[in-house]
Order: sequence, then structure tokens, then C-alpha cells
Amino acid sequence: MLTIFYTLILLWVIRKWSFFSGNGLTPNIVSFLFLLKIGFGFLFFAVFYFYYGNNRFTSDAFRFFDDSLVMYEALKTEPSYYFRLLFGIGLDKPDLEIYIKEMTFWGRDFPHGLFNDNQTIIRINAIFNLFSFGNYHVHTIFMCFISLIGLTALYKAFSPFLKANKLLLLGGIFLMPSLLFWGSGVLKGGVVLFGLGLLVWSLFCLIDKISAKHMVVFCSSILLLLFIKVYVIIALTPCIIGYVLLAKYNRWNSLITYTSIFIIGGLVCLSVHKKIPQIDIITKLHFKNFDFTNMAETSNPGSSLYLKRLNNDPIEFVKTIPTALLNTTFRPFIWLCNSAMMLFNSIENIVLFLFGVLCLFFKNKKENINFKLIGFCLTFIILLYLIIGWTTPISGAIVRYKTPAWPFFTILFLLILDEQKLYSKLPFLEKLDTKFK
Repeated sequence: MLTIFYTLILLWVIRKWSFFSGNGLTPNIVSFLFLLKIGFGFLFFAVFYFYYGNNRFTSDAFRFFDDSLVMYEALKTEPSYYFRLLFGIGLDKPDLEIYIKEMTFWGRDFPHGLFNDNQTIIRINAIFNLFSFGNYHVHTIFMCFISLIGLTALYKAFSPFLKANKLLLLGGIFLMPSLLFWGSGVLKGGVVLFGLGLLVWSLFCLIDKISAKHMVVFCSSILLLLFIKVYVIIALTPCIIGYVLLAKYNRWNSLITYTSIFIIGGLVCLSVHKKIPQIDIITKLHFKNFDFTNMAETSNPGSSLYLKRLNNDPIEFVKTIPTALLNTTFRPFIWLCNSAMMLFNSIENIVLFLFGVLCLFFKNKKENINFKLIGFCLTFIILLYLIIGWTTPISGAIVRYKTPAWPFFTILFLLILDEQKLYSKLPFLEKLDTKFK
């Protein structure tokens, strides 16, 4: 009953909040998308509870939620302990030791990184517990809603540039199966989509007009992503810098601008390498590679793949760029799939690739292509895929980690597409698009 109650409340919010309307979106469309996400959220639960055997110790689907219940129990016995754990006050004090020891994943699997994102997602679930009273499915509802906000923000950010392709844009952002599945479960992915979408939307709004509201959203989104998935911010930073510069200096060449930022960013990484440990990205990626490879070798997951152990040498990273991009872009290969989920992910890769080929076949004239946005999307995809490819030796994890890039693939392809050429060959799409508008 509690899940139905919160579902109805949030459906009411969708209908009343103007954020979910405009640019082709209506409350009815967004309500349908919300319910669809909830359906995938329950499917996510069913897959990990029944198919994978409800493994509370190893499955991210449950372990962070279970640890949040420890904090929630602290609220019942001693409320001050709950708030100290929530805000990180006096964590080294003996009175909190019993709770920290009981939370199995409060510490990180991998000890290297700027922030402990395990603690972030546990704390978010602990806040949800104030309303869910420990009901897992309510957390699914909440995660579906916040990820819906992020995806809606991403849609609203790019829809003004793709006025003729809003239907395809909606499908590419909201209806991709991997995004629906991984972005609707009780995982970090929903929070990442929330922060990513709001960051891009607020950035584009700030470029048009500076406002306090959008500045607060922009800074808050950066802070959230820093604490939930710092590599997403690392991949986004060159995109933001490049797009801001191109918006200010409209005559600059997009290719030269983004390439220059790549080169300057590489030189900055080299200059701080082994000199400033706190921001030494190369060393942190080296340790991530080391930790994740060790974990794959000891746990022996069914979807593991060979990943070269990278030493702390920038040249090694450069040499493995092709392999990193190949693994992230095309795996799991369809002929190596050993489960239904891997097969599904492989087919999804193929469909996305074919859609890209279709858009290239019906490509727009050069003067009608927004190269600033193409550079933004392509830079984010390449950097995110490189980081994942350098550090992740498990196909299943690769699929999950790369989902934030999937909407940008759709946007990238649609920026190239001449919809009139496509509609001339596939007129039913024009009829659907006309109804959507």
C-alpha cells in the first residue's frame, strides 16, 4: 500500500509541476514514462531477487539499502547517531563504531578515489528510509522519480536544438532498455542520471541567461556527482569548458577547440602526475585498474574479460586506448554471450550502432549541423568510455557504468540526421512525430 500511496503522490507532482511540461512533453506522457520506469524498477528487483538468488552480500541491488537500514535503526534508538552518520560528524568516535562495523559496505571495495561513493548512496537510502520506513519498493519509486527528473532535464536541454526530432529524442533518452533497467533500480545509476541531467540543463540555461536558480542547480549537481561518481565529472569537465568557450567565441572552430582542450587536459595530468596525489588522475586510474582486476580474478564472474594491468605510466594508458574503447563500445560481443542479460545488452549495442549508420546515411548538410553540441556529446562519450575501458574488466559492469553515455549517443546521431530525408523513406515516422508535436 505504501508503494501505491507514493506512486499516486508523485504522479500528482508530475501533473502539477511545470518542469514536466513543454517541449513536446505533457503530464500524460511523463506519467506514462514514470509508470514504465517503475515497472522496470520492479523487474530489476525480480531479476536480482529471484534469478540471481537474493545475494545480499555481493549484489549492489541490495547491499547499500541493507546498510542504510542500520542507520535507520540508529534513528529509532538514538536519533543523534543517525544524523551524525548522515552528515559525517564524529565518525571516529567509539559510540558510532558499532553501527559502522555493522554496515558491511560503508567502507569501499576499492580504497582509492577522491570520495567514498558507497557512503553517499547509503546516506541517500537512509534519507529515503524516513519516508519508506524500510520498505525496499518505496526506494524503487523514489529512485525512478529522481532519475526521471534527470532525464527530463536532459531532454529539455537538447530539445530546442532538435525541434524536428523530438519524438526520436524522447525515445533515445527515456526508452532505451538499459537506461530503463539500470536507471530504475536502487543503485547509484539513478542518482547519476539525476545529477547529470540537471547539470547539463542548468549549464545550457546559464549560457542563455545567468540566474541564481540555475547557478544553484549547476553547483549542486557538480557536488552531487563528485560524491556519487567522480569519473562522470572528470568526463564532463572538458565538455563544459569547450561548450562555454564556443558559446562565448562563436567563430571558433569546434574541432580545434575540443582537441585543444584534450591536449591541455593531458598536459595538466602529466604535470601533476606523482606530484599532487590528491588530483593525480593517472595514478588513481592505475589503482582502480589494479583493484578491479584483482577483484575480477578472485571472484571469477561469468562476464569477465582480459584487461591489461596498467602500471603507473601515462604511455601505457595511451597504448591501451584502442582496447579500452573497443571493450566499452562493443562488449559484450554477441558470440560470447553466456546469459540472457548479456545477449540482450549485445543486441542493444547492435541496434544503437545500426541507428547511427542510418543517421549517417540520411545525414544533414554540413552548414545545418551543430558542431558545438556534437563536440560536447562526443567528448563526453569518449572520455567516459576511456575511463571505464581502462579500469573495468567485467562486461556486466561495463554495461552498467556506461549507461550515462547512451542518451548522448542518441543526441549525437540526431544532430547529424536530416529528418526530411528520413521521413521521405519512412513516412510513418513523420506521422508519429506530427502527433507527438
